[in-house]
Amino acid sequence: MVGIGIGIALVPLLVGWASVNHFQATPLDIWQLAVQVWALGHGVPLHVNLTGIDSIVPAEMAVFDITLSLLGCALITALLAVRAGRRIADTEDSPVVGGMLVAFVAVLVGLALWTGQSATVNVHVTVGTIKILIPFIIGLLYGWKPWRLFEDRNPVRDLIPEDWRDVIVTAGRIAIAAILGLIVVAALVLTFCIVTGFASEIALYEAIHGEFLGGLVITAAQLLALPTVLVWTMAWLIGPGFSLGLGTLVTPFSATVGAFPAIPLLGAIPTNSVVVGWPIVIVPALIVALVAARLSWGIVEKAGYFDTTGATDYIRLGVLGLVTAIISAVVIFVVGAFASGSAGPGRFVFVGVDPSDLAFAWFGIVLFGTLAGSAARLIRPLPREVAHSVHIRTR
Repeated sequence: MVGIGIGIALVPLLVGWASVNHFQATPLDIWQLAVQVWALGHGVPLHVNLTGIDSIVPAEMAVFDITLSLLGCALITALLAVRAGRRIADTEDSPVVGGMLVAFVAVLVGLALWTGQSATVNVHVTVGTIKILIPFIIGLLYGWKPWRLFEDRNPVRDLIPEDWRDVIVTAGRIAIAAILGLIVVAALVLTFCIVTGFASEIALYEAIHGEFLGGLVITAAQLLALPTVLVWTMAWLIGPGFSLGLGTLVTPFSATVGAFPAIPLLGAIPTNSVVVGWPIVIVPALIVALVAARLSWGIVEKAGYFDTTGATDYIRLGVLGLVTAIISAVVIFVVGAFASGSAGPGRFVFVGVDPSDLAFAWFGIVLFGTLAGSAARLIRPLPREVAHSVHIRTR
């Protein structure tokens, strides 16, 4: 995991070292830069100090932090961990093997980050190790599924009252499915923007003057940033949008982009037609409603029908919407926190999405969509035999 993660950043940098830099830097400099890129891809903050170095950065901006994550690295780590988890699940004493694996990875990550320190960039080894282990452990647990080791395959289930277990489980399914649906739609929108913004992207490539090999390095870096940009697209669909620096904001209702660095991927932002208004926000709500209509049957599966004669099922429906919205808001807040941060000095001290605004907007959309979709699916006249028995009881 450590070798592949660093290697993905190291190979393009070696190409750039030979083509653009003409071997002027030392191999240690290239290695340190690769480790720093890999660390940044997991949200590890980099403290940059350019004081005393001949650069175009003004003296008052020579010291800054870079915290904006290239989430492609974290995604690769999680996928590799899933594969590792599936392998240790088939071994004897898998808890021991899993614990040893996490310990070995922690040591290797710490050593890698320690070697990534340079004269101008400081990487916090302890914080960095923890942040890199987070996606690794999540992927490992998903592939391993250690709860299968227990006779009761879901020990947490006993903490939930039996009458509400189906509501909580259904809420979790709707929340995850809604976010996955939003990711699919955001990916389609991002692909459309990249295709339609091809001319602007090529112009930015030409402005860099990196030639073929330099362009290859830039493209590799953009691929690592693509998951982060996908989260920005999700934020745009939900409503709060994203920022490319202080004083800028791109939402469905307004677009203030300003000047941005010559990064070809940013040429996909259609500044002339990005304002589409409320209709685009209907799309996420429709996704949630469709998902809820498909999955909400789980809360009445035991009875086989929605009881319209009392308040119990209506309360369960309301709890379903509220719990689904809370779970969705927490997940989107964590994702948004990793897709925002500082990208450099000056106005680039904040780039990305506001996690709080994103979570609040997604909470409202999920709550409305879940209630609407579930109600449309569940609230209907009672079956004839059930209605007849209810009528007899009331008499």
